[in-house]
Amino acid sequence: MAVIAVVGLLLGFPTAGSGAVTTTLNPSLDGDLLGTYGGPNDPGPLNTANAQLRTGHNNGWTGGYKSFVKFDLSSLPAMPILTATARFYLESGGPWGGNTIVSKVVDPWTAASTDYDLTGSDLAQIAQHADGATPSPGWYSVDLGSVARDWQSDPATNYGLALRHNYDGCCTGVFGNFTSSEGTSAHRPELVIVQAPYGLVLNPSLDLYVTPNNVPSYDGEPGDDYNTNTANDSRNDTTQLFVGRNDTDSAGDHRSFVKFDLPSSLGSVELVSATLRFHLDSTQPYGGTRVYALSSDWNGTSVAYSQSVSTNLGVLVTVSDPAGQYYELSNPALLATVASWAADPATNFGVRLTQSEGYTFTLDVFSSLTGGHPPELVLEFAPIVIPEPSTLVIWCLLAGLGIGVGWWRKR
Repeated sequence: MAVIAVVGLLLGFPTAGSGAVTTTLNPSLDGDLLGTYGGPNDPGPLNTANAQLRTGHNNGWTGGYKSFVKFDLSSLPAMPILTATARFYLESGGPWGGNTIVSKVVDPWTAASTDYDLTGSDLAQIAQHADGATPSPGWYSVDLGSVARDWQSDPATNYGLALRHNYDGCCTGVFGNFTSSEGTSAHRPELVIVQAPYGLVLNPSLDLYVTPNNVPSYDGEPGDDYNTNTANDSRNDTTQLFVGRNDTDSAGDHRSFVKFDLPSSLGSVELVSATLRFHLDSTQPYGGTRVYALSSDWNGTSVAYSQSVSTNLGVLVTVSDPAGQYYELSNPALLATVASWAADPATNFGVRLTQSEGYTFTLDVFSSLTGGHPPELVLEFAPIVIPEPSTLVIWCLLAGLGIGVGWWRKR
């Protein structure tokens, strides 16, 4: 997008290559808090000197623990955030199953006064394990791309994260202990942020999934467009995108369709990378989701189950991939496809997500644009080099494009 290239010149960013920068932040503040069950708790001071961030209820504790973590983004360079990942190191966990839920906190808290009942929006579940088993020690990650961008654009809303056990308030022996900023230095919580002076993150302009209904007998060829009666198609515009089928989907395999609108100014720059990101909300034990470029136009009322495709862009999710996180697809075929869309917007028909079709228990469910973790198209591009530009020329160009300096992310 040309505006980012021009802004890069204004701010003194590099003018050769995409210039991606990775920054790893440790917490500016973290600690845990012991609460009691059965009602609201008065604010209390955090345990900030402990080497662990405790969650849940161990046998020796008199109540349940929650942990709170803040990362200060003020030291980041003034560049768009392409990706952000929070990482927590699990030292030990209880044997009675469950997992730790990471939430975005939406109310203020301090080391001196934190309410155990602070709430927010749940982002992910980590350190998952079954009853009778203990979770494996090691690093667990949470995607914070959209959250970190919100914090970057409005630092006053950065109230950090909360960690709680999903059996919080239930029983003893359900807990997870993570390394705090006071613990082993190599295992301290991290927020890993990738930025680029010439980058853009897009959410879909349109997405939905289609169920064929009354599908003829499966002919033995996975991926075949065996349903041609579009009058029977059921179009579903919800907070989730369904791909494949479970054991009760007699109507056939669901397919999802996603379209991203590219800014017209992208046609004048050189794209150097393109990455599709989809959040897998839930999955079943068979199949694997694959992405195809579409070769004909569609909208929310006209899209057909048998909508034609052109390029096979590759596998997004395999049969062994766990739910609760984003998955990425980035390869030369996708880059070439997106570049063709930028050069000729009339060919931008978006993509289709398809499973190994004709089989049951293959259902992958992803967040849609109205879900909690919308799909993303992350783009990096080479800068536009303007020989010896004057500030006046640059600002005139910006005005001519009708684009604001802060337009780094378009939904």
